[in-house]
Amino acid sequence: MEFIEKKYMAFADNLLKIYVPLKLKNHFYLMIVDLWDKKVVYLYSAKCSLQLQARRDHMQEVEKYMDGFLTANKFYEDESSIRHKVSDFEFLEPTIGQQKALS
Repeated sequence: MEFIEKKYMAFADNLLKIYVPLKLKNHFYLMIVDLWDKKVVYLYSAKCSLQLQARRDHMQEVEKYMDGFLTANKFYEDESSIRHKVSDFEFLEPTIGQQKALS
């Protein structure tokens, strides 16, 4: 992990949004973590109410993982930067266009 941190990750001080593509049961969906407005946004173009809870559980696992590095001092250059706890953010599921069934 240390190699990945040094080579690919910058400090979190100036992050506004984090886009997290996720996959569950052969379907991709998008989780957007809005650090400015303190919201987690769920986008999926083929929503099924039967799968919503499974996807929400999946996103909550990712939120807890993100809490680990977004609250760790080593990911910030400035000691006074806000430490975000994503798992406390508001969850939003905006209405978006939906693809046709079986497409």
